Amino acid sequence: VSAVPAAPRWERTFYPIWVGQLFSLLGSAVVQFALIWWLTIESGSAVILTLASLAGFLPQALLGPFVGVWVDRWSRKACMIGADLAIALATLALMGVFAWGRPAWWMVMLALAVRSVGAAFHGPALQASIPLLVPDAALARVAGLNQAIASASNIAGPVLAGLLIGQFPMPGVLLVDVVGALVACATLAMVRIPRPPAIASGDARPGMLREMAAGFRALTRARGLVALLIALSVATVVFMPVGALFPLLVFKHFGGTAMHASIAEAAFGAGLLAGSLLLSVWGGFARKVHTIILSLLVMGAALVATGLLPASGFVGFLVFTVLLGASGPLFSGPFTVLLQTMIAPAAQGRVFSLVTSIMLIAAPVGLLLAGPGAERMGVPAWYVLSGVLIVGVGAGCLGVKMIRQLETTDEETAAV
Repeated sequence: VSAVPAAPRWERTFYPIWVGQLFSLLGSAVVQFALIWWLTIESGSAVILTLASLAGFLPQALLGPFVGVWVDRWSRKACMIGADLAIALATLALMGVFAWGRPAWWMVMLALAVRSVGAAFHGPALQASIPLLVPDAALARVAGLNQAIASASNIAGPVLAGLLIGQFPMPGVLLVDVVGALVACATLAMVRIPRPPAIASGDARPGMLREMAAGFRALTRARGLVALLIALSVATVVFMPVGALFPLLVFKHFGGTAMHASIAEAAFGAGLLAGSLLLSVWGGFARKVHTIILSLLVMGAALVATGLLPASGFVGFLVFTVLLGASGPLFSGPFTVLLQTMIAPAAQGRVFSLVTSIMLIAAPVGLLLAGPGAERMGVPAWYVLSGVLIVGVGAGCLGVKMIRQLETTDEETAAV
């Protein structure tokens, strides 16, 4: 239901933004790893690292529904530039503290929290801008490209951070993030991102809570979309602990070392990148729901197979880990496209913020459940259980009529 037709030669607008985001995400990945590593070395405390993790995602999770209102009110281009500049300023301030001496832990956590607030604005503004620039037929491939730069940054960021930490003091490492943010701002400044008609025409703004409620209604009008969101949230709760349990599975079950664990992490990252590139080239099935269901079935089957491997099956574990990584973009990318095409452009900032908050909150819920469960059952058995549950979610999506009919004309009209 794109209310604004994509501009002709849309690539000239999108690809400069894409290149800028590549630099920004890479810089963010470098600094995120460097700060967590510094806290690890300086504190050696699991409590400190847990608090740092909370600082990195909790502001975005809690502020999302409120931030979405501002994203829909304001220029989305200005939101992204403002978010990047705020993150760059926070990083510059932290560079000054490191140059002066050893910062307190709360200063680093404050910087992580500011980055999280910036991400709360930047992510929904970017996702809500894409359907204003890109034709519907290209949205799935663009989603794959966006997933690809995120995956590549997550792979290359820690590696580059490790190299820089060994060669430069911390202010020099942090400078990478500032440069990345400035490049992203420069590319955004070069392009024009139109506003949806409901915003550009200066419609009345009824107030924060009413606008939040309007965004929620825009999502819930398509009942199949809400049912799919619930299903994917359940899958997220189940899947998120898998990465956290990787080291235990490698060490306790396969008898591996730190090198084996790093190889497994690299295999997962390679799978993420492969799945993103596949989506960018293929675009998925004509019905996005079918791609999502396929990804859930592959993910669940790979988890079950991993849990059933013998202690000598490390090579098989790497193969299934690549499949796990590849399945992720094949459900997150098409789901993003569904939101971009089925939600009115003027409400997409609120909807993307709300969905992001739901997914972020689902992640720690899964981690809290997995810890005691894996301790009691054993990690391989937990993998099998997780796989069975995710296969059940995928099969359930096939069995729910409103999800199967999600992309029919009636459902699309309901979401306008």
